[in-house]
Amino acid sequence: MTLRTLATAATALLIVAAVGALVTWRLLSPQANAPRPQSRMEIPVEVAPIQVGPIEDARVFSASLEARASVTIAAKVSGLITSLPLDLADRVEQGQTVATLDSAESAQSVAQAQAELAVAQADLIDAQNALEIAQRELDRTRELNTQGIATDTELDTARATQLAASAEHEVAKANIQRVESVLEAARIRQSYTTIRADWEGTSGTRVVANRYVEEGETITANQPIIRIIDLDPVIAAFTVTERDYARMRVGQSVTLTTDAYQGRTWTGAIERIAPAFDEGSRQARVEVRIDNTDEALRPGMFARVRAVLETIDSTTIVPERSIATRSGERVVFVIDDSVTPPVARARAINVGVIQDEHAQVTPIDDSTPFEGRVVTLGQQLLDDGSPISIPSERDQ
Repeated sequence: MTLRTLATAATALLIVAAVGALVTWRLLSPQANAPRPQSRMEIPVEVAPIQVGPIEDARVFSASLEARASVTIAAKVSGLITSLPLDLADRVEQGQTVATLDSAESAQSVAQAQAELAVAQADLIDAQNALEIAQRELDRTRELNTQGIATDTELDTARATQLAASAEHEVAKANIQRVESVLEAARIRQSYTTIRADWEGTSGTRVVANRYVEEGETITANQPIIRIIDLDPVIAAFTVTERDYARMRVGQSVTLTTDAYQGRTWTGAIERIAPAFDEGSRQARVEVRIDNTDEALRPGMFARVRAVLETIDSTTIVPERSIATRSGERVVFVIDDSVTPPVARARAINVGVIQDEHAQVTPIDDSTPFEGRVVTLGQQLLDDGSPISIPSERDQ
């Protein structure tokens, strides 16, 4: 090894020793372990003003539309359908003929009853004549008996003949009533072969909702033929829980919307509220009457009914999305602009009515005014007193 090589090696060892000593000094120095002061980072947020104004406690219920009136027309007698002119969606007037049955058999029954009535009427005439003759004979015999010409036996015979003729006359009259009843029954059964639309209430037009049979079919008594419904008004039926039941009342105004007619709203009123809850669902039925003059709403459609249960004229309102939870409490972060940079102060609140993404709130600690602005976006990163920045205002 040359002298120059030894000198180079010694120099390298000195440099390594110096660097090691410097590192050791910095690691052991108290000042090296002291924390460096850092400024808290401003958290960007979005804000909205705290408002004071009215708010509504409203509920939206899923409802099913039903026909206010529905009548199933059925045959009262069996028979062959010879005519059925109505079909789905056809208009029906009250009293209009909706079907006709084969009436040959019923017509024959009417003719037979009419013939029996004619015979009974002839029998009544004979009985009437016989009674008159017997009465005259009784009167003559009674007069002769008074004069001593006719015996008491002859008088008794005349009286018996008159009583028998009177009885025959009464039987003939009763037979007339019986045959007239048979004839009326035959005519009624014949009328049943013409089936008409009939319903209670005022006259008007309704619509065929179902047709159950066809022409040429033989039907039995009480078999349904068609179902007709009234489209104006319609009923929107829904159910409510105990929570909302107590705040429902007959006559209360509601609004109705459907998916079938986007952007259109109908106004109605609660017409009936069930007096009892269903034991299975623990809910009560509510019926709303909706005027449907253009018949756009149809039974069977689904709808949404919005009912305002309470209106508060003046209260503190914040956006619903501004509400956060800290340590089990619901809070909002109110902007404190009195310092630079501004900070977010957590205020514990009670939440009341919620309407259209806005909430009624009441501060639990009302020692300081509840006003200004609240954080609506970014509050998940905030704690009480966190510095914030508002990019939307900085960019202006």
